[in-house]
Amino acid sequence: MVKAGRHQDQRLESQHRRQRDGEHGDDAGAGQRREDHLAEMEADGAGDIEKAVEMMHLNRGIFDEASVAVITSATVGEIGRLAAQHQDVRRFRPNILIASVRSVPFEEDEWVGGVLWFGEPNAGVAIAITNRDERCSMVNFDPDSARPAAEILKAIVRVRDNKAGVYGTVTRRGRLAVGQPIFFAPAAEDRDPR
Repeated sequence: MVKAGRHQDQRLESQHRRQRDGEHGDDAGAGQRREDHLAEMEADGAGDIEKAVEMMHLNRGIFDEASVAVITSATVGEIGRLAAQHQDVRRFRPNILIASVRSVPFEEDEWVGGVLWFGEPNAGVAIAITNRDERCSMVNFDPDSARPAAEILKAIVRVRDNKAGVYGTVTRRGRLAVGQPIFFAPAAEDRDPR
């Protein structure tokens, strides 16, 4: 059993102070608002309350469908354009962001059932693409300010039946690197030759 108490609030406070100072690109106003909120919680005695925290083990990541979420930069850009909002990939919380040579929005839909190979085809890391990613309201929240912009999800629902990006499952482990070549194998070609 893990207990949350005053020391946890202090750790959060120092983390937010670092962010306010610009170390993580946070603006001073957002950092100050978080510190004010923590101070308010402290004044209300929330820091002294100990709560039991139940730990869980999941067989997959924090995602709803599979362990890996993938989206292309073209898809993120198109959603931003459709919603008339700033493009920010953090709204979509992917594990992997791909800048495709084709640069076609929503091309990930074509990958369902196939395999993405990272590094060398049929030799590197492999991710089997299992299904399209159905989006929830989290995409509406600005990652810096937490201000909602319902236009984001509305655009995805209107144009893409509420789906943007894909989920996948790792079928061959290894290392990924920024700039690494990525290859796609349709379902008929996804067998590892070994």
